[in-house]
Formats: sequence, structure tokens, C-alpha cells
Amino acid sequence: MTDPAGADCTHPATFFWPLTVSAAGAYGCDACLVCGAGQPPFTKGARLPVPGSWRAVARENIVRPKIILLGHARHGKDTVADLLRDRHGFNPMGSSLFACERVVMPWFRTSGWPYPSLQACYADRGIHRATWFDLICAYNAEDPARLARELFAAGHDIYVGMRSAREFAAARELADVVVWVDALERLPAEPADSFDIDPAAVCDWRISNNGTPAELEERVDDFVRWLQAGRPFDYARRDL
Repeated sequence: MTDPAGADCTHPATFFWPLTVSAAGAYGCDACLVCGAGQPPFTKGARLPVPGSWRAVARENIVRPKIILLGHARHGKDTVADLLRDRHGFNPMGSSLFACERVVMPWFRTSGWPYPSLQACYADRGIHRATWFDLICAYNAEDPARLARELFAAGHDIYVGMRSAREFAAARELADVVVWVDALERLPAEPADSFDIDPAAVCDWRISNNGTPAELEERVDDFVRWLQAGRPFDYARRDL
């Protein structure tokens, strides 16, 4: 794709999206939001209404960014993932739920402690965090990015809850953006035996979950506005 001046656009194809569709109208139409190619009826970089964004645009050629969503236990990763799904049409999947069916339930079954259902096994994850961590690490032993690769290949665009630094190092290239959900001002950090990534050192974006639910919604919407404006590596606005 080329810009209006004819120069090649080097921005990743992942970030060619219609910008926003809402009750207020359409913003953008098959245009590169970095170089401006196409016929965009929008002002690049403007703050635009977000609810109803990708969710309202049923187009086969829309490719959402792949996101790794990090954070300590109970800090709000699932809440942020739910907001991205419900307000913006993403398709997140928690590493715990994905691994539960493929890795954890079979291990408990063969170890003589079978769970009656996937839901029962998943509900007990807080009791066995270190065991889950070890099982996922073992599943990824030969290929540290195995679980992440399978999760993205299954059609999910957000990997929620990666816990191993080794897995992250191998899987980082599979994602476009790494987001840290941070609630350290009000909740403790998770023990290193179940989460050994330093999110502050590796994230592209930090979303603070130290305020109210309404504030968190606005921070998530701001993050999506940034993505839709085609600035996925503009670190000047990384700290929301």
C-alpha cells in the first residue's frame, strides 16, 4: 500500500483498519491510519467516539492487533479483556482457561485426581497456581511459545495472563502490543513462583487499574483510540 505521495507505506498491515463506526457515523474506510492512503473522512490523531468500534464493522479484511495482556493475579486482566471484547469486538482468551482443557485437566486426570468438569478445574486455579505454572512451563518445554502460538492460531487476538518469562521471551514476536494491567497501588504483587515476568520492563502500555471502574473503562477506551489512530509504537503515551 502506498501513501498519497506514492512512497511505500512500511506500517504493518495489521494496522490497516476502518477507524470507528458508531451512532455518530463512520470514521475511516479501508485507509492506512499512518500514511493516510485511501479515502479517509477523518482527522488523523483526533479523539473519536469508541464504543461500537470494531464490533460494529463486519468486514473480512479487518485484522485486529494481537495483544499479550500481562498482570499480577487479581489485578484486573480479565476485566480489561472483557472490556476490550464487549466494547471493541476483540476476541480474548485467558491462558488459564485455554491451558485448562489442553494441559491441566489431563494432568489431574492421569494423576488420579480427575475433575468432574472444565469449569470445576478452572475454578480451582487459585488454589493450585504454582502447579498450573509448572504444567504450562512443561507444556512449553520444547517450544516456549507453543501455548501462545496455538491460542492465536485458534482465532483469538488477546492472550490474557501469560505468566512465564521464558514463554514471554519466545512469544513476544507473535504479538503486536504488550499491555500491563497494574493495580499495585491497592493490591499485592503475585509470588514469583507463579508469575516471573517483570511487566514494567517489557510492556508497551501500562493501564492503571488503581482507580474506579469508570476510570478503567476510559483508560481502556483511550488505549483503543491510540491503536485505531495507527500509532502502535508511540511510547510517549504508553502510561494510561
